[in-house]
Amino acid sequence: MFVLLMKSSVWCCQIVYPRYSLFMVGSTMSGFGSNTSDVDMCLMVRQTELDQRGEALYHLTHIMEHFISYGQ
Repeated sequence: MFVLLMKSSVWCCQIVYPRYSLFMVGSTMSGFGSNTSDVDMCLMVRQTELDQRGEALYHLTHIMEHFISYGQ
């Protein structure tokens, strides 16, 4: 159930924020994860020149706020 919830939230995030690609990686995707496992994600920002160190926190915070509001 947890994995299904995370996959649907990734899908919703990509619809709401089309310039982001959010991928679940690690044990969740390999099938070795469980309902108590953490979730590893990779965020790709498309169609922009990006200072990885300077702007990464901005984009990660933006996505984090989406997940917080999605969970309420």
